[in-house]
Amino acid sequence: MSDFLDLHAVCKESNIAYPSNVMYCLADHAGMPGLHLELLRRGLPWASLFEGTTEQGALSAAPLLFALPSPDGEGKERFLRWLAEHGTYTSSMLLLSSPAGLDGLRSQLARRLHARITEGMDVLLRYFDPRVFESLVSVLDEQQLRTFLSPADCWWYPNRSGKLICCRSTYGHDAFVSPLHLEAAQEFAMLDASEIDVVEGRLRGLFPDLAIRVNSAGREQFLRRQMAAAKATGIESTNDVTLYCGLAILHGEQFADVSPWREMLAKVRTGSAVFSEEILVVEEQL
Repeated sequence: MSDFLDLHAVCKESNIAYPSNVMYCLADHAGMPGLHLELLRRGLPWASLFEGTTEQGALSAAPLLFALPSPDGEGKERFLRWLAEHGTYTSSMLLLSSPAGLDGLRSQLARRLHARITEGMDVLLRYFDPRVFESLVSVLDEQQLRTFLSPADCWWYPNRSGKLICCRSTYGHDAFVSPLHLEAAQEFAMLDASEIDVVEGRLRGLFPDLAIRVNSAGREQFLRRQMAAAKATGIESTNDVTLYCGLAILHGEQFADVSPWREMLAKVRTGSAVFSEEILVVEEQL
């Protein structure tokens, strides 16, 4: 059984639920290298959300919008498999069911790339990253959420564990005003939610073979367990939390219960030792 999403089945279910709509994919090209080439090879129309902006030349990092083909031929079926294999665990794609045409939908989605946070700072809202999308929809108020999602009747995103999450909405008049204004509490909640992604990114720098050491489907729960354990020990900084997770990768999840780590962490918990410094001391003893 494949560990990747079954996009064939997803498209079939969407066509039954929304027979008058088109199933679209909004993909982060930076997270799916080769996507543009695949689209050209299959002759599939596409549009960049960066079109008409100062970033329009940055195709390799652009969010690309295209309709998913109905898998009625071997070539199209292969494309859906390619998309699933490259998009399930890379936090690189959203799926949308919408009656809008490609150009109209692109225009609506492009306007949602802009947000304004505290102190009037304008930022690029990378909601086409499912991790950002997931935290965004959890912090928007009811009116903001309804308006933001209005270009489609339903949105789907693969979460960090590769499970497809459905976010229902109602297609209608687009009353969205750009940029999206985020209050301080919303901004900080999104930052808190992104800590796991910062930790994972740093771990990839420490362990280029992270995907081999910790399988993709179980990585989120592994990291959440270790991050919670680190904070229960009094380890708070993202850098130190990353180091704690790294120790769990190197020495196993139960390393904290084994000497000399157990004794070292006990000192960290009472505040009599600095975690990052004690790691070096313990490693010299091993």
